[in-house]
Amino acid sequence: MTHDILRRLADARPDHLDPAAAPDDTVRALELATAMRELPPVEARTASRRPRRPRSVWALDLAAGAAAAALAVATTATGPDAGPGGGPTAGGQALSARDMLLAAATTLEKQPQPGGAYSYQEVRIGSMLPVPGKDYVVDRRHTLRVWQSATARQRWTTGTDTGTRPASAADEAAWKADGSPRTFDFSAPHAPGGDIAHYEGAGLVYQDAPGGRSGLGTIGELSVRELLALPAEKHRLADALAELIDRKYNASAPELRKMVVETAQEVAFSMSSPPRVRAAAYRMLADEPGVRALRTARDHDGRAGYGIAMPRTFPGSPTEVRYVFDRGTGMPLGSVTVAAKAFDTWEKGDTLSYSTVVDTRWTDEAPGFTKDAAPGAPKAPGRR
Repeated sequence: MTHDILRRLADARPDHLDPAAAPDDTVRALELATAMRELPPVEARTASRRPRRPRSVWALDLAAGAAAAALAVATTATGPDAGPGGGPTAGGQALSARDMLLAAATTLEKQPQPGGAYSYQEVRIGSMLPVPGKDYVVDRRHTLRVWQSATARQRWTTGTDTGTRPASAADEAAWKADGSPRTFDFSAPHAPGGDIAHYEGAGLVYQDAPGGRSGLGTIGELSVRELLALPAEKHRLADALAELIDRKYNASAPELRKMVVETAQEVAFSMSSPPRVRAAAYRMLADEPGVRALRTARDHDGRAGYGIAMPRTFPGSPTEVRYVFDRGTGMPLGSVTVAAKAFDTWEKGDTLSYSTVVDTRWTDEAPGFTKDAAPGAPKAPGRR
């Protein structure tokens, strides 16, 4: 009887009075979570970019490839950057990146644990590519769909080429002046014709079932089984990620630390993470140096959210990743990789690649294919 009474009292206790919680962070996060949901939608600002004559595309390919491989769920984050305390406001107080991440974490951990035999994600990915020999940039677009088993190391993937388009109004004008070509050659100089992008897109390019190229069923550095077993507390999560990564790589301490932070970003924004694990990853990232708030942010579909920026460096191309998440649910909407400073053909703030989360959920519905295929079927000309 005493046990039942204590349980009822504990269940009735408000979350912010939980003695196991850190009072300063938790109370503040609860207040912010409420305030953020009541804020009016932010307005997007379209970044301007003048046409440039491209000089090299290979550094960009590294950034876009890494973003796609990690399922960098993504958005176009727009608006002027904000320094410490310079983000959106709630109740007259500026929200820092830490504020927003803590508030989102508090919202997330109230969600129920996921259930289902498979995690499912659908992500639209775009890579901004200067057209060799031309004075414009195009957006090469794909849709990636991934199912992963919750109990076995199995993964199903499909990739669909949805067409290549001029990246901006200025690029479209230059493309039209070039005769509106329907194909774009990104082949290496020594292999002409090896990498042709089509305006119309090629439709379903590949499907990959277990036993094929990605049969181990991992995203980034974690299998689904490892992901589901991660602890839901930020310090324990950091230790668990370090242990998992250290098993697979003989990295120095600084490199291991960098890989832990990058994997935490994937757990937070790119994977089908359980809500409490995602919340712990948000809290980890909230304490990272260099993370800052963005004043306004919308994903590539125009959905308004709250944005943070984190520095990141790909070989040969200094970049920054900007993440956007829904203010009401705390769930990620996406991310965009931008130039952190001018380099090669790019100006500071230019978008290099993006991806937009279309769907992320757990389901009992099995994927609809069991064999690998690479149909690459072309679509009708002029499809948009």
